[in-house]
Amino acid sequence: MSGARRSAGFAAALALAVFAGSASFALTQATSSGLPQARIAFTSGGCDSGDSEIVVMNADGSGRRILTQRKARDGDPAWSPDGARIAFVNGNREIAVMNADGSGQHPLTRTKTPGAWDENPAWSPDGRRIAFDRAAGQGGNWVIYVMNADGSAQHRLTQGKGAEDDYPAWSPDGRKIAYERYGLGDYGGNYELYVMNADGSNQHRLTSNSGWDDQWPAWSPDGRRIAFASNRRGDYAIYVMNADGSSPRGLTRQRGFAGYPAWSPDGHRIAFDLDPPQPSEVYAMNSDGSRLRRLTQDKTASCLAAWSPATSANG
Repeated sequence: MSGARRSAGFAAALALAVFAGSASFALTQATSSGLPQARIAFTSGGCDSGDSEIVVMNADGSGRRILTQRKARDGDPAWSPDGARIAFVNGNREIAVMNADGSGQHPLTRTKTPGAWDENPAWSPDGRRIAFDRAAGQGGNWVIYVMNADGSAQHRLTQGKGAEDDYPAWSPDGRKIAYERYGLGDYGGNYELYVMNADGSNQHRLTSNSGWDDQWPAWSPDGRRIAFASNRRGDYAIYVMNADGSSPRGLTRQRGFAGYPAWSPDGHRIAFDLDPPQPSEVYAMNSDGSRLRRLTQDKTASCLAAWSPATSANG
């Protein structure tokens, strides 16, 4: 689901056990400017589970705190640009919002149609709008909507004719939205990455590959690159490309599934899902693919990580 933005410099190092279990890596944490470190929100209990929760942890995997606690699927967290709030999908398949400490939870959308589903909220960089995707009932195609941060003025950006559009991601300057499209009919039969202006105009492809899928775009904080996942080598792996779609380059080479990349606010690291191990866990690596670190070790799946701004207050 979409993620945190803006910068922090890191200095102090911590040791973190990684996937192999024995190696350790230096993890920079504190900032010389005195700003608090960025944190990571994620979905715990399974990406598609009927009972998952939103959890927040420090960037090294420590200091975990559960923000939602009910018998329902709460997931897809997305931090507001000021770090004060988290948008998410609640158990009623609605876009909801809460304070960063878990208080004040309330829905922004209402899914009144049977089978309707809103998901993948993404804040605009100025914090005034939230993009999301919606399936309007059984058999309805996924389309991308945008609304004010209070839930008002909901309107459609894509039309969903012959295609499924979802997973919106704002550019750091707020002018564009990247997203994935699953082509139907004349659009083909695979996932491609697209970009459009923030008002829905000028929709065009960034990738064009009929033989594989490209999914889950995430803009780098400087707006120059887009991370995404692709199965062009067989297994899903994390890639990065220029913002115009040129020069794609693979970052991960583990067997299995790697997906849902999310940039750290300084652009130095990328968090993502990795499966195996079973179940999936949240990992982080440098933005060049080096120094892979495992951040969660749960009995149930952990996924859909989102970085907070480095200036966020402690929840």
